[in-house]
Amino acid sequence: MDWKMGLQNCVEGTESRKRLTLVVGKKSNGKSQIKGGLAFTMNMRNKLRGFTLIELLVVIAVIAILAALLMPVLSKSKEQANTTRCINNSREIGLAFLLYAIDNHEHLPDLYTKYGWSAGTDWEIEPGGDWWFETLSKGGYLTAYSISNHVWRCPAVSDRDAQFIFGTLWEGYGPVEGTIIRYAFQLEGKDVVPLGSRRLTELERPALLWLMGDTGIPKNSKNVPAGGYLTEIVTFPPDPQTGWLEMQPQKQPACRHNLKAGVTFADGHVEVWKYLDFRNDKNDVFGADSL
Repeated sequence: MDWKMGLQNCVEGTESRKRLTLVVGKKSNGKSQIKGGLAFTMNMRNKLRGFTLIELLVVIAVIAILAALLMPVLSKSKEQANTTRCINNSREIGLAFLLYAIDNHEHLPDLYTKYGWSAGTDWEIEPGGDWWFETLSKGGYLTAYSISNHVWRCPAVSDRDAQFIFGTLWEGYGPVEGTIIRYAFQLEGKDVVPLGSRRLTELERPALLWLMGDTGIPKNSKNVPAGGYLTEIVTFPPDPQTGWLEMQPQKQPACRHNLKAGVTFADGHVEVWKYLDFRNDKNDVFGADSL
């Protein structure tokens, strides 16, 4: 019995040493130790292996393709957001016009509270008056006009396109001059006589008449509307034959939003029209023939 127990202990000891060698690679035999260590090292290398150059190039190419696909969508979304902001600005200014009229016996704000006159190719104004936006600002109908990039600024107007006219920064919006919104006075010969803007009660087609909207001067008269616009005070009604081409300056609706312009009508609603709608004076929108 003693010799059997000794043999069993010997076998169990051998098996224990084998298991220890397989787990940690530490057997007195040199080959077993090297083999176990090599397996452990290879396993760690496999775990730590990064991307190959080809794999990185494939990932970069996929990202570039996705970016190219998304850019037009993002650009369109940004343009839509600018158009929405512009419409809201125009509507807010238009509503301020209407509120002013309600508080002033239906009389819409004057374009300028004094008068202007033609001096050759230039236009002069009597100093000391208020422009329509100054009237609304001072009356508390809108944010102070001195605060730029607010309701007064069309989001599509850059700083380099915003002009100073008569010492004032114009930021993208304006009425139609001469039909609804007019100077408070006008010169008749040497006499200064009252004129003033229209009263709401004079407007028979308020839902069809321009009250406020995107205005400007084309940067390139041969590439309208795609050439872009500088800001202007007002728009004029187009000539039936030549449009605004022969006017100096060519004050007109500024189609800054995907070649379209926003317009707030005299009843307070807003629409976005294409350039040709304005050029063709759709529905007599400028009120040149009837109010």
